[in-house]
Amino acid sequence: MQLPGKIDRYIAAEVAWPALLGLAIFTLVLLLGRIVKIIELIVAKGVALSDILNLLSFLLPTFFSITVPLAFLLGILLGFTRLSSDCEIIALKASGVGLSRMLWPVVALGLIASLLTAWSTLYAQPLANRAFRAKLYAIANQHVDAGLQPAVFNDDFDGLIIYANAIDEQGQLHDIFISDERNTGNAPLLLASTGRIVANNEQMSLQLELQDGSIHRRLREAAEETYQLIQFGEYRIDLALAGAASGAKEPHYKNKELTLAQLLDKSRTDQNEEQQRSSLAEFNQRLALPFAPLLFSLIGIPLGIQSSRSGRGGGFTLALVIALAYFMLLTTGRTLAEQNHLPVILCMWLPNIVFLVLGVALFRQASHERHFFLLSWILTGMDILLSTVRRREK
Repeated sequence: MQLPGKIDRYIAAEVAWPALLGLAIFTLVLLLGRIVKIIELIVAKGVALSDILNLLSFLLPTFFSITVPLAFLLGILLGFTRLSSDCEIIALKASGVGLSRMLWPVVALGLIASLLTAWSTLYAQPLANRAFRAKLYAIANQHVDAGLQPAVFNDDFDGLIIYANAIDEQGQLHDIFISDERNTGNAPLLLASTGRIVANNEQMSLQLELQDGSIHRRLREAAEETYQLIQFGEYRIDLALAGAASGAKEPHYKNKELTLAQLLDKSRTDQNEEQQRSSLAEFNQRLALPFAPLLFSLIGIPLGIQSSRSGRGGGFTLALVIALAYFMLLTTGRTLAEQNHLPVILCMWLPNIVFLVLGVALFRQASHERHFFLLSWILTGMDILLSTVRRREK
């Protein structure tokens, strides 16, 4: 009676350790991809290391929704590839432990991975996205004045080049010149005697408030060209730090920052049909994504057994290919849901349906020790690819 328990723990360990290692590696890779932009954005402002770490921590829930399913699939493929290459799968089958019995510890780990993905997508991700935007705004609000230097052309803001002849101790700008290049077809020049940066706490945005100035714009209409001059007593320009795509300029939360209840309410009450479909697509995507690890359980075991000839490198490549196919289907389904009149629910759940059917077919074939023709094509193509890469490395 103790043998099945030992086997379960043994198989679970073979899957869990490479999955945990893959989770750390994939998350680190995604963090490194974002940390460069964050450093470029805020290091010059003298922001504390603790603030940088806070920003990075707010990105983790978004990353986990991708890296947890991917790492779990990698763990299955590497674990069962190792078991198959060492003939342990054959030994287990000879001992009366069938493939269906081997599935249970993998499904148990898949439930844990699904719960972690669900926590990330359903709860932590919208809160973290809000916190990231609020923290980025707070950092910009505290340090934006430090980046402005008198008699220097400043390009820290997207689409704006700001020049101030002098800046007093209160942060007031004097003799200001601004080139607004956000509208490339009709870029105006602004001149103002004074100005200051103010914070809009409701919208969590920064604005440059100008006094006593003028707007100069050259208009081209057909063959004619005219010059427009507008005098103003007070004028405000919205500011966005260069590269701060996550900085908010809108007063309302974006879909990725809304809870499930708020998304569902928005999908029912929004007057814009396109926004309704977008909110409903986001709602269904968050519900569908946590099922990915369980679907990968069905697909990963037969693929891991059959791909033992390709080694660990083949398992890693196969995991990336499968995960890429799943997320591409999810992205395609979302695009169809938002831009067409196809049912949103069908579009967002279609990847899960496809992978469920494929997983059941693969698992049944593997249980009866039959080769799935599509799998043979994939593995043959991977062998050719890996052989080509190895030859080139030599």
